[in-house]
Amino acid sequence: MLEIIKPKLKSLGANGLPVRRLLPSIPHQSIGPFIFLDHMRGQASSPPVDVSPHPHIGLATVTYLLNDSTSILHRDSLGTVQQIKPADINYMVAGRGIVHSEHEVLPIDKSKPQTVHGIQFWCALPIELEECNPKFQHVPKDQLPEETIKYGNESAHVRLLIGDNYNANYFGLFGDNTSPVQSLNQRSLYASLDFIRSTNSSSVGVPIRSSDAVERAVYAIDEDGVEIVSVRSGQVIETVPKYHLGVLKQGIDVYVRAPRGLGQSRAIVLGGEKLDRHRNICSVKNRIEEAKDHWEALAHPESFRNVYNQRFSRIPHFSQSYSRLP
Repeated sequence: MLEIIKPKLKSLGANGLPVRRLLPSIPHQSIGPFIFLDHMRGQASSPPVDVSPHPHIGLATVTYLLNDSTSILHRDSLGTVQQIKPADINYMVAGRGIVHSEHEVLPIDKSKPQTVHGIQFWCALPIELEECNPKFQHVPKDQLPEETIKYGNESAHVRLLIGDNYNANYFGLFGDNTSPVQSLNQRSLYASLDFIRSTNSSSVGVPIRSSDAVERAVYAIDEDGVEIVSVRSGQVIETVPKYHLGVLKQGIDVYVRAPRGLGQSRAIVLGGEKLDRHRNICSVKNRIEEAKDHWEALAHPESFRNVYNQRFSRIPHFSQSYSRLP
């Protein structure tokens, strides 16, 4: 009823931000429209995040910062300059082409978090929208629907990050409420779960129903992991360990809860309809190669004088050097 995916360690940006990558993996290249899942978490000794301007095409990116994170300053070729704070969400559609950069904002107050901690996704766009115009949307945390389940002294806090009106009443909690994030992937789902245990017992469970999404997975963020419990039997099916992704079997209703313990335990839920094709970024093979040439013509025009860039623009009023493609 459950497959467990182990993380692969990666690093991002000029300063080598530590990242755990869960998607793509074998045998799951994607869960719903989500084709990349990166859990980024800096160390106390890590230098600030510094991701220089770089391009994307044919997909959307989703950035969500956890409540123990610093902020990140996003800039892009649309002219957007947006600071994303903990529990906010950024949704960027690359479409035919966008350029963006990300830089960590360190707080002056040393009592506040001093390292970045968040989740980033890439989402495959529907084929007919792969070449759409790029766009950017920022939604602050106070505009995201939230619900709390309580049982005695235990509670589970659920924040709906992505979810449209095609699937009403997510988790049986939200009624007609939907996320303000204007996802181009209909019937996709993304939510954060925050379990609080004040006694040494399992937390209250959050129902993850088969009607919430066709493909569903749960990612465990904290030390205790999370338990997947059968709705039918009430028995624990399996525990998803910290930094692992549990892929749920289709058609099965379950509860997600924190195991016996004290304090906070967090997880995210993602899902959506199965991609109708096996692919990564875009469905046209030569489009990526073409985009590489257009990027080099923008970033390094002295070396690519014979290429006419029609996809990418520079970030306005921003002089940082542009990255070389790998």
